[in-house]
Amino acid sequence: MTKAVSFLLLLLFVQTANGQSGILNRAKQSVKNKVNQKIDQKIDKSIDKAISKADTVITTSNGNTTDAATKGRQDKSTVNGQTNFSATGTLIKANSKFDFVAGEKILAFEDFGQDAVGDFPDKWNTTSSGEIKTFNGQKGKWLALMKPGIFYPEYIKTLPDNFTLEYDVAASNNYNVSSAWFEISVIKVANEDEMKTVVSNSGDRFRFSNSSNGISIRIHPNYDQGSYYYRTFENGSEQQTYTNKQNSFTDTNNIVHISIWKQKTRIRMYINQEKIIDLPKVMTSTYNKIIFSPSYSYANNDDMLYLTNVRLAVGDADTRNKLITEGKFVSHGILFESGSDKINPQSYGALKEIAAVLNDNAALKVKIVGHTDSDGDDANNLRLSEKRAAAVKNTLTDDFKIDAARMETSGKGETVPMEPNTTTAGKANNRRVEFIKL
Repeated sequence: MTKAVSFLLLLLFVQTANGQSGILNRAKQSVKNKVNQKIDQKIDKSIDKAISKADTVITTSNGNTTDAATKGRQDKSTVNGQTNFSATGTLIKANSKFDFVAGEKILAFEDFGQDAVGDFPDKWNTTSSGEIKTFNGQKGKWLALMKPGIFYPEYIKTLPDNFTLEYDVAASNNYNVSSAWFEISVIKVANEDEMKTVVSNSGDRFRFSNSSNGISIRIHPNYDQGSYYYRTFENGSEQQTYTNKQNSFTDTNNIVHISIWKQKTRIRMYINQEKIIDLPKVMTSTYNKIIFSPSYSYANNDDMLYLTNVRLAVGDADTRNKLITEGKFVSHGILFESGSDKINPQSYGALKEIAAVLNDNAALKVKIVGHTDSDGDDANNLRLSEKRAAAVKNTLTDDFKIDAARMETSGKGETVPMEPNTTTAGKANNRRVEFIKL
């Protein structure tokens, strides 16, 4: 009897302990769920309304640091591998005044896909330090420009008289008004060694060497709530300088697409679809280098500028002549989200030109053919190319009022490459939309 009572008391004790443990576990889980719910609500609010950069948390891959300053920057900006970094959407309605048209043939394309996270890109050079990073919520890899200095692709050794240059820029959240501007320079230098002499003795400011010519354009997301600044140089001497406000690259929109269009002496620059520069008579040389740089030091340890998707192309898109006289036109200027049929807004200028040809030639009918590179499954690429061709047709019909009966669509996937799919530039040239006269 005594043993039975003892056993019952022991059983009651265990059950009570288990019950208390269960209550504690449920309480802990409830707190955890509440925290996760708050996080989810915060993320949803950021995505749906895009009202605050701080609401979006994007994971950055942890690479090896190069010095104590970089280590301090990562320690302050990251928690458990996460960093605050805005992810504003790029699929916005294009500005009807946006007239940029990308060049016909892609000479270079850099998305850092071949480089390991934490490393400096293999085909680039710098007088500073940088490393490849990835972000949760942003596709692809980014080059972090970690310190003042110049960053440039070594494989670009000459530039044609007529070219287009595109790239994506990002600034970290809460970017300090006193931190570095993002600077792009198009220059002519005598040799590679001269690239190392573009830093003056006056602090962090950059200048052209005594024998170089070109233009330097800076943008800042927080200075005057968004500003740009350009300088032109001749034989190292500053010829023009100008600062003004821009509304596209700002503290609340800190991921932007940049488009530069050079036609002989004329140069234009766009931030997203906002044209900020149109200078008709400033480009006087044949240039051979493109330089990216943070123009000054960062004011805060967690401030950072990032770069990706550098795209250099040559040639003026002679849409009207080729489609009418040659019966075919190939566009590399109609760009899509990766793996998607969603058309990016920077494609507006190319679509506008095609629409103008169709509007001016009412009897003209065309077949729209989509092409992809070789990445991914063959069957999926075929379907994707068909969907992209259909998306172009729908856009021409919906936004430019072209009669749908005048357009047929088809997709070839990866089956008809223009170039081998062995380089990033080759793959970029193979991703195209073809217009064939019927």
